[in-house]
Amino acid sequence: MPQGKDDICAWAADVRLDYLVAGARKTRLSAEAILASGDPDRQVTSATVGGNRHGTADHAFNALGFLNTGLAFAPEVSNLAALRLGASTFPAPGVSALERMQVGADFFVYAKLREEAPVNEPTSADHYLGVEPDLYINWQLTNDFSLAVRYGVFFPGSAFGPNDDARQFFYAGVTYAF
Repeated sequence: MPQGKDDICAWAADVRLDYLVAGARKTRLSAEAILASGDPDRQVTSATVGGNRHGTADHAFNALGFLNTGLAFAPEVSNLAALRLGASTFPAPGVSALERMQVGADFFVYAKLREEAPVNEPTSADHYLGVEPDLYINWQLTNDFSLAVRYGVFFPGSAFGPNDDARQFFYAGVTYAF
């Protein structure tokens, strides 16, 4: 088959609002919405093989870069509608050992923008992908040593099979700069 040219009509939007609460705790409240188009012609949202059907416009957005889409599910930004609500704070600004410790939480709600189009995992033709709460701690213990701990759990929605259990993600890392 000779190579042809098909139009690409993909789009995405990321809208985020942060509110910084005045005070020593540096509390931040966040709301973010991510929307990205999808294409029902595709079998795989981000690959050439199983990609857009020849002779039709491609509507699947393929992202470059990083947007926070959670820890446990972490879907690609394609055929996605995601809402994130988050909060973070420095809980003990007056305690010298804890003054550079930040704690936070994010809560995600996921849906497919087009129910018949794929996401990066096999799903049925249903919009609702699920929800995920994430918790994190960032703690700079000294000027050159810090600790990061992350935990998230994804609860699959109706687009996944009935036997798809909750998925958990845990991460702990240290950074030493010399």
